[in-house]
Amino acid sequence: MLNAAFAAHYGFPLLTVRTANVYGAHQQLFKIIPRCFIYLRAGQTIQLHGGGKSEKAFIHIRDASRGLLAAMTMGKVGEIYHFGSDRHYAIREVAQTICTLLGKDFARVTEDVAERPGQEAGYRLDSSKARRTFGWRPEISLEAGLTETGNWIEAHWDEIQRMPHAYVHKP
Repeated sequence: MLNAAFAAHYGFPLLTVRTANVYGAHQQLFKIIPRCFIYLRAGQTIQLHGGGKSEKAFIHIRDASRGLLAAMTMGKVGEIYHFGSDRHYAIREVAQTICTLLGKDFARVTEDVAERPGQEAGYRLDSSKARRTFGWRPEISLEAGLTETGNWIEAHWDEIQRMPHAYVHKP
């Protein structure tokens, strides 16, 4: 909103980009995708807030980066561009896919817990404008991206174990 005020009052050249739930190697470890891999690797139970019903459009970091580059090089000042995947996945479905990739029994390694305060049931980004304008579309499937992320966690396991895995709010 501050940038929009600068654009409106001072002619600041604003171009707005929004991405869906970006994931991949080096992501914050408390986010659901790395957390699932970490908890399974460590023998911990994955808690599915609200039963994992919340739906998200996950987009791999390289797809998001290609979109951002397209917007910066070909976008028009004053426009808003969204970058998201073609499909929305329930968190439960993502956790099931990760369990399958790791050969884990989903029912044994997950538990449904109460929803987090303020959690949204889901939201949708329409990336048709970016697709039309830039010819952009996601190229990395969720399964391929999850496999890559899991491989990164495995390759850096010793370091990842020493890092914080929970969100810490710093006022």
